[in-house]
Amino acid sequence: VAGEMTDNVEYAPMMRNGEFAVHTPHNLESWYRFNPMEACWPFDKENSIMIRKNASYAIGENFWLNYPVIERMAGIPESLEQMISMGQYLAAEGIRYIIDSFRWLGKNMGGFTNWCYNEPFPNAAGTCLVDYENRPMMTYYFTREALAPVSIALKYDSCFYSHTYDTYAALRISSDAPERRENLRSQWKVRDNHGCLIRSGEGAVSIDPWETKEVDSVLLNPPRARSAGPVIVELSLFEQNGGRIAERT
Repeated sequence: VAGEMTDNVEYAPMMRNGEFAVHTPHNLESWYRFNPMEACWPFDKENSIMIRKNASYAIGENFWLNYPVIERMAGIPESLEQMISMGQYLAAEGIRYIIDSFRWLGKNMGGFTNWCYNEPFPNAAGTCLVDYENRPMMTYYFTREALAPVSIALKYDSCFYSHTYDTYAALRISSDAPERRENLRSQWKVRDNHGCLIRSGEGAVSIDPWETKEVDSVLLNPPRARSAGPVIVELSLFEQNGGRIAERT
């Protein structure tokens, strides 16, 4: 999208994205309440109930749960709870990154609408932010973070860091606030999977409406002795008086 817009900016300086979505398992409570347990786990895409509840064969054989992506990203789940939590995280990070990317286009992006907000039928998986019984999904909370008037985010190429070379992410601040914001303070912390601090940084930034600024570069790799497992990056943005206006993990 960004490349197409750059090529056509003379003719279409602003556009709107009218539909985008991510695939996510619905909340664990919905799986327990609306599906017989023998159909839930272990997951079988050929199960007739999983097909009827759109976990598989909703669009192609793997949507809307898209179990192969969960397995490829996190290994074989050991339980229904693990499958749902990992699937929801991947969806939430996906929709948050989509919104970040749109906002980074600044004045070239006229707006966007995700598909869809709420689930009208108790499916096992789908594209919603709020489930059938009005419980927010993880996608809801990550979307809310991405839509903060002044947001802080990472730009990265992959969810995986390299074991053979340094992997960096760019720290970006974006604003849709109606006025210029002065003397904000950004802060980031990288932790290992035990919560131990690996490295951190902070800086000052002022930003105009519809502007994105790249303010720092974050090294993601853990120390060699701990290079087995996830790293956790915590981001915060503060007002001049110390009040936190945006955060994400």
